[in-house]
This record gives sequence, structure tokens and C-alpha cells, in this order.
Amino acid sequence: MGALTWRQVRQKNRGPEWTFTQVAFTTGATSAFPAISRQGNLLAFASDRGESGNLDIFVQALGVDEPVQLTSHPAMDRQPDFAPDGTRIAFQSNRDGGGIYVLSLLSRLERKVADKGYLPRFSPDGSRIAFRGGDRKLYTAPASGGEPRLVEPHLESASYPLWTPDGKHLLVLVGDKEADFDWWVVPVGGGRAALT
Repeated sequence: MGALTWRQVRQKNRGPEWTFTQVAFTTGATSAFPAISRQGNLLAFASDRGESGNLDIFVQALGVDEPVQLTSHPAMDRQPDFAPDGTRIAFQSNRDGGGIYVLSLLSRLERKVADKGYLPRFSPDGSRIAFRGGDRKLYTAPASGGEPRLVEPHLESASYPLWTPDGKHLLVLVGDKEADFDWWVVPVGGGRAALT
């Protein structure tokens, strides 16, 4: 995995220069789906470097050589996202029919919050998780568990949800093999999506 962090440097009479530093080393293993905590001190990723031989979730403090394995289930765990306060990670797992799970970094307890979901993203206040459902539509669910809510019934193939800072809209990539891809803005509280 070539997970990178960066530092911006300003020099006199020149624009910013970027310095890249490798922060995770996974020789002989597959690692993917990096996520950095909003505080910038933790890196989460999926890797098969664990004993099970499939993708599990790992977390690593930046500046520390070795990551810590958080999940160890025989099913594949991937696509991590940090809660805004850095105490929880949402991730997608193939276990128990597949779905979205939330893991507490303090207790290491895991809870399934939605069935058959992909690409989870915490809301800015950490109360909800946006995700792509098994039917390729866009949903949100309470981060503590509860009934998922369809956000926009007219959008098909919605992926990679990103919350706006105020938590009122989602930016999503819409499209599939037969259609062109484009970004749409979707109001979370109801209403029609708008093409960007």
C-alpha cells in the first residue's frame, strides 16, 4: 500500500510545493481503501496482511511503524471511514449477507447498522451514515443502528457519497456501464437531486 500523507510548504515567490511521505508499509500484502481521520493522526485501511488471509480493517497512528488489526472475521471487511470525532469506524463487510458495520475504537465492539450496503460515509456530526444500497440506490442510516432511509428514489447507481459540511446534502457519482458518469447533489431531507 502506498498510503501517503502530505505537507504543504510555501516558498518565497513560488507556489506551494508538496512533500509526500510513505506512512504505511505492507510488503507482500494487498492493502486498499485508505481513510484518514479528520484530526489527521490516524490512518485506516483494509489489508490481507492479517492471519485470516482476507481483507480486514487496520488502523495506524501516523508516525508509528506498525498498524493494529481491528477486525478478524473470515469475511472480507473493507471501505473504512472515520467518524468525525475519530472514535468509530464505519466499514463494509461481506459477513452475514453483507452490510455496513460500525466499530468502536475504544471497545472494539462491532454493530451492523445496514444490510447490503457499500461505501459508507459518516455525516459531519457523526449521527448518520450515507451508503450505496444493494439495489444501487442512495441511503442514510443512524450510526447507532436503525431503519435505513432512501434518500433519492429516482437516482440509480449512486456511489461514493460525500457529505456537505452542513450535512444537508450529499454529492454522489451516478452512472453505470451503460450510462455516462456525473456528479449529482442530493438534498438529504427530501427533494430532487440536481446535476452538477
